[in-house]
Amino acid sequence: MKRVLLVLLATMVVAGTVFAAGPTLNPPGTYPIVTSPIEVSAVAVYLTIESSGKLQESPLTKYLEDKTGIHIKFRDILEG
Repeated sequence: MKRVLLVLLATMVVAGTVFAAGPTLNPPGTYPIVTSPIEVSAVAVYLTIESSGKLQESPLTKYLEDKTGIHIKFRDILEG
């Protein structure tokens, strides 16, 4: 659960920065969010004991990318 919250928080921070630069957005309430695919970078910190894989390979990450049109390139930082 902590990992999902961290990903969502990082995505909001990064998305705020990217959208300030000006990609064209679709009307509110429609998907994908952007008219042409974009890529953002995010840092993911997780414990190897708690994780079963990398966020980049997660089915949730793939689903969100397909739904929103925003590709998230994670930089994984393993802790402990």
